[in-house]
Amino acid sequence: FTGALNPWVTWGQIASSRIDGEFRFYKQAGDPAGVVLQGTGQAALQGQAVAATFKLGNSSATRQRVTVLLHDGDFSDVLACTFYLTPGQAPSDYAMRAGSTKAWSNLTLSVYPATVGSGAAHQWIRLSNVAVSKSVVVPTGTECIEPGASLP
Repeated sequence: FTGALNPWVTWGQIASSRIDGEFRFYKQAGDPAGVVLQGTGQAALQGQAVAATFKLGNSSATRQRVTVLLHDGDFSDVLACTFYLTPGQAPSDYAMRAGSTKAWSNLTLSVYPATVGSGAAHQWIRLSNVAVSKSVVVPTGTECIEPGASLP
């Protein structure tokens, strides 16, 4: 399975917009914390490599922190990477890859913004070109790949 994720689902305290093929969002104050996510409906075997490639950008003047999860839809197994986006950062290539520790019934990608936004003045985290995949080559641990590094 290889595929692009569309449409996105939001949950919790999050503002979002879709502009020019990008999903733009920021965390709002309050509980529960906001998340942008998409399940694929695809299963993964125990120990199977799962990966995601995506672009992240930051249109605000504030450094943003986001945590990206690959996980089973029921959150019983979670792989995580945290990335810091510089102020005004153009969309850049990111990726993550790891092996599942149990069988998954619904390979899901979730993006959690950590920095609380304050409306239009805060601007957006920009997400685009998302794809998830499975393979038989399992890395040791979780690989969090930032711009400039080789993508899986």
